[in-house]
Amino acid sequence: MKIPKETEKKAEALKQQLAAAKTPDERLRALLELTRELWSVAPRDVEKAVKSAVSLLGTKGKVGALKEQLKKARTSDERLRILLELAEELWLVAPREARPFLEQAIEEASEVEQGELLAKAANMLAEICRNAGEPDSSQRYAELALRVARKVGSLRTEAGALNALGILHEYRAEYDQAREHYERCLELSREVGYIQGEQAALNQLAGLFGLQGQPQKALECYQKCLETDERLGDHQWLALHRHNIGWALEQMGRWEEATESLYRAIALSEQYGFEDLRLNATNSLGELFLKRNRLEQAIDLFNTVIGAERKQPHYQELLSIALGNLGRARFRLGDLAGAERAYTEALMMCEQAGNRRELAINSWRMAELALAKGQLERVESLLARASELTTESGLRRERGEILRVQALLFAEQNEAAKARDSFEKAMAALESLDDSYELARTRFHYGRFLLNSGERKPASGFLKAAAQAFGRLSVVAESEEVNRLLFQLEMPVDKEAALLSGVGGLAAVGLEPVSFFDRVLKLLNEGLGFESGAVLLENRPVVLLQHPDLKAAKASGRRRELVSTDTALCFPVRSADKVLGCVYLERGQPGGVQSSPGMLERVADLLAEPMRKLAELPLQQEREIEIRGLRYRGFTGRNQAM
Repeated sequence: MKIPKETEKKAEALKQQLAAAKTPDERLRALLELTRELWSVAPRDVEKAVKSAVSLLGTKGKVGALKEQLKKARTSDERLRILLELAEELWLVAPREARPFLEQAIEEASEVEQGELLAKAANMLAEICRNAGEPDSSQRYAELALRVARKVGSLRTEAGALNALGILHEYRAEYDQAREHYERCLELSREVGYIQGEQAALNQLAGLFGLQGQPQKALECYQKCLETDERLGDHQWLALHRHNIGWALEQMGRWEEATESLYRAIALSEQYGFEDLRLNATNSLGELFLKRNRLEQAIDLFNTVIGAERKQPHYQELLSIALGNLGRARFRLGDLAGAERAYTEALMMCEQAGNRRELAINSWRMAELALAKGQLERVESLLARASELTTESGLRRERGEILRVQALLFAEQNEAAKARDSFEKAMAALESLDDSYELARTRFHYGRFLLNSGERKPASGFLKAAAQAFGRLSVVAESEEVNRLLFQLEMPVDKEAALLSGVGGLAAVGLEPVSFFDRVLKLLNEGLGFESGAVLLENRPVVLLQHPDLKAAKASGRRRELVSTDTALCFPVRSADKVLGCVYLERGQPGGVQSSPGMLERVADLLAEPMRKLAELPLQQEREIEIRGLRYRGFTGRNQAM
């Protein structure tokens, strides 16, 4: 059912109110109004809103009852117990409202020497402060919790404090100290059977594996956590680990699985009101779309996160990360002014928060932007700052990226020897990251530099290594560019091998079928000397390049065999002896490159699976497609299960 425009506007305004809600009461009111607005036109959205409202009603009822109990409390012990129960009910859905109860609990617990309750409250406050972008306050509370826990001998509370301190060390890029704290937290948690502490330590250790370029190890840790979450029925941890598994899968290039896991994390977070987790998963989904070169979708997601964080801050570090990601997407689109604005704000936030890792990342990204704008002196100062930060923190991935941009700067300044040296150092810094995206990108840029310097053989080796990694990771934008360079490099030597390699490289990336055939037509036209073309599915044109004669294309396609003339070429694409469709190429004047039937058969074999997928997509009416010059963009398809 189509939603009326007026209802859609009201619903959007209510969703914005929902994102800005500061208390459970405000959130509940917005949810109920949203339900009333949508109940007759969007039942699925209503179902989600009702579930969230029911969950919040439970929280609201408990909070109200506890506040009444607090007024009637007669002893300090009773007051402390109620204050902590109030904080536990509120800190996930309304951390700002929970904070004064925790501060009061710490004050009263100190007066009556209730050490274990004091440490528990301090641990909770440490997390709230960290998420609010107050690392110094967070560290103060975490250290207080650790001192008190050790004094009273509470291993469970000590484990929580160690985990909080480990996160702060990681935030400051002090990875050795972070790992020591996580491992000690894991040891203590297992000793006392503290499952939540064990989960937290495994989760943080997995994050460190990810930072060190070992996503498979990270995935294994997260999957262990997920098994426990499902057994315990803990929705918060389920949402968190669904997000983290999605991130690990994305690092490994397993896009469909990663997308599904991230959407599950978002759905769980929406259902149970975990706003910070929802925004984290949304940002990660944007990063996935960015690597897949779906830039407009990525920008929409980053703006969603940024807008929500500006209205109601949940996690200050996430705002700076999303701004940096927005800058990357804008840069890719060629919007250099938009990229500069986003990077500048992200840098300012990182400076204020003392987040050295994100500060280093955004500094080298800003340097790459300045290089594109020809501001070479600014590039040097930004790289010097980023280099200082990474040297202090031992950030190998970021160090490699800085050296890569440094090499590009030297190349721009015609200092070939220095450029070569920086590329070599960048690859050495990234070698431990298991054939990562960053290493592949450095090899690609080095190969392109060598090709421009006339060193074709070594250039080919680096470009092929980059192409293989990009194909394995299904990274779209860089895959296309590196395959184009390899195609141009190999065409003068062996035209047929170059064509097969080029089409095979496109097939390996996992493009959507319409985008894939659009690029294949361009490649075949360039390689075989044609000017226009069409892909026909069951003799229906579905992808066009320039202005081919569609009547001639259909006539050739009906023959279901290779058709070759001086001005046209048509070859069928088969799967299990069934003709799925054909590829038609055309030129105005006779000539071009000769192609053997054997080579065209091998190309057709590479096209069979994408054409089968193309056949599964809904198509526009043929009369719409046959408009001269129209390039059919089609549908990207939808996973029915999702």
